[in-house]
Amino acid sequence: MKKLAQYVKTPLLLITLIDGFADASFGLILIVYISRIAEPWWLTVMAVGGFFTGILFGPFTGWVADRFSGRTCWSGSLAVSSLCVAVIAFFPHPVTIIAMSVLNGAAGNLTNAAEFKLLPEAPGMTPSSASAAIQAQGENGPLPSREFIAPTWQTEAPLRKA
Repeated sequence: MKKLAQYVKTPLLLITLIDGFADASFGLILIVYISRIAEPWWLTVMAVGGFFTGILFGPFTGWVADRFSGRTCWSGSLAVSSLCVAVIAFFPHPVTIIAMSVLNGAAGNLTNAAEFKLLPEAPGMTPSSASAAIQAQGENGPLPSREFIAPTWQTEAPLRKA
């Protein structure tokens, strides 16, 4: 029960985990959906679009994260993600799906920047434990890992060297 109390102390960590799971699920659903409604080469277009999202939108999302609060950035990115889901629901064409997938990826970049800004300020978190949590989530997807869970219980988690 004591370990569960740490999640209540740092709900931002739990929200980060849920957000990562939702983003990964959304991406998987889009891949399966576009493979069912379109030609196979649209999957390649989607993969290339996802690859260039960080390159194209990274500087802009970094600029936004530097100038606005973490809460504003996170709220804005969630609003953009919701808009992407709504557009795909009403206009299920491969071009629309890929465009909204790229836009959702840009919103995800902004979410990551907001996490880097907000997690070190959360109660019970240090800059190193926040970095370990975000790094572990990025490497392992939304699945809980030793590196992700360790900061929650106030233990240090070593980062893997690349």
